[in-house]
Amino acid sequence: MPNRPFAVLFDLDGTLIDSIELILNSAKHAFRDRVGYVPSDAEWLTGVGIPLATMFQRYARDDADVDGLIAKYREYQLANHDGLVRRYETVLETVDALRAANHPVAIVTSKTTWLAQRGLDHVGLGPHFSVIVGCDSCERHKPDPQPVLLALERLGYEPGEAVFVGDSVHDMAAGNAAGVITIGALWGPFTREDLAPSQPSHYLERMSDLPGLLAQLQTGGNKGSRWSLMLWALSSEPTSPFQPSCPVGYLLRCKDGDRRFMAAVATLEATTPSGSHRFDADAALAASGDRQAFERLYRTHLNRVFSLCARMVADRTHAEELTQDVFVRAWEKLHLFRGDSSFATW
Repeated sequence: MPNRPFAVLFDLDGTLIDSIELILNSAKHAFRDRVGYVPSDAEWLTGVGIPLATMFQRYARDDADVDGLIAKYREYQLANHDGLVRRYETVLETVDALRAANHPVAIVTSKTTWLAQRGLDHVGLGPHFSVIVGCDSCERHKPDPQPVLLALERLGYEPGEAVFVGDSVHDMAAGNAAGVITIGALWGPFTREDLAPSQPSHYLERMSDLPGLLAQLQTGGNKGSRWSLMLWALSSEPTSPFQPSCPVGYLLRCKDGDRRFMAAVATLEATTPSGSHRFDADAALAASGDRQAFERLYRTHLNRVFSLCARMVADRTHAEELTQDVFVRAWEKLHLFRGDSSFATW
């Protein structure tokens, strides 16, 4: 686990500031004279978290049309920004508490940097954030991990030392791909069910609960977060309860206390060996440091362990966390396996 306080990355709209009405009204203004298909509010919200140009490309005829739609959007947005933007409850107090506890903080947003700064200044958060990564800061954008990794680089942190708090599936996808702990914010426009497909490591109902969650993670209570990225990525079988969620390259950037497990999954991209295995022999090999042997053990026993956990707790999310914990503990204690029983029994 990190020896220093976690870095905390935040999305902006829908996470720190409530700008949803402004976003929807600006889109309606942009499409006001549009002939043909116009997206509904619900459809437009699915694009919140990605750059504006990317959102308009879904509906525009060509690049010139994109530029025209953005110009109309900006016309309403800039004229009404300050009247329709406010910070969510306890945001200021929570960010103050994080800074007091020496957590470095940063913004990762699909807005341009100057507009993000305007929003932060308007709600009194401007002085709190010296690192802002906007859509004009890098070549690729959420859900790509590049902006998350850039924010960490500017803070001098590694993915295993950070969390990303966001309200959209695009935030969670970017954070998962970067290898950070992802936290789904449920005080914004999206529900737990909306965010579930993007597999957040954790959910928060209230912003004020964030310091407590960070304290839990800092002391080792993160049973279902960083590990989950590794385990999902390992499991590529169609019948698995887990799904691949992050590129191998970003997983392998982790350099904190997860080193030993990262070494065990360094062969993520290798195909699953076919045929039967001598699993107890694999356990012995894995205990001696054979990474492919541990991967074979994981692939073989994943679904059985998950099924057992699911029967025990009758809650899929909890069962996934328990399954991850089983394999983490198995890896940590593998040197104690003596072969007196089968590996599955052990």
